[in-house]
Amino acid sequence: MTIEPAPEGWALASPFRVVCLGTLADVADWLEAAEQRDHDSLSLTAIGDRADG
Repeated sequence: MTIEPAPEGWALASPFRVVCLGTLADVADWLEAAEQRDHDSLSLTAIGDRADG
């Protein structure tokens, strides 16, 4: 993942896609939420819903 300047502020991106646009606070909030989701156990239904979203 990289954080780069973008017209909307900042972009958190992987080599394949941009996953978050906004201020550095938005990027930090997104990373914190993603880390929390990774620590929560998900049912197969929730995993399927996330993959489609």
